[in-house]
Amino acid sequence: MTRAQAEAEIKFRKFLGERVISDVTDPADGDHFRAHTRIALNVSNATTHPGKTLYGCSYKIDLLDKEGNPL
Repeated sequence: MTRAQAEAEIKFRKFLGERVISDVTDPADGDHFRAHTRIALNVSNATTHPGKTLYGCSYKIDLLDKEGNPL
């Protein structure tokens, strides 16, 4: 069996992975606003780019009110 034949028989399987590097909420400090920060590395593949691995990072910062609720 050739490589092309083997690849033709294998069905594509989507993969999406994530590793959280940092997940921090600022401590409460009186009447001041706080922030929740999340940083993660992402790895995936896509049918549009067969045989390729796509990777990147994501950043998310949520502002929180005095009670810790998102704004």
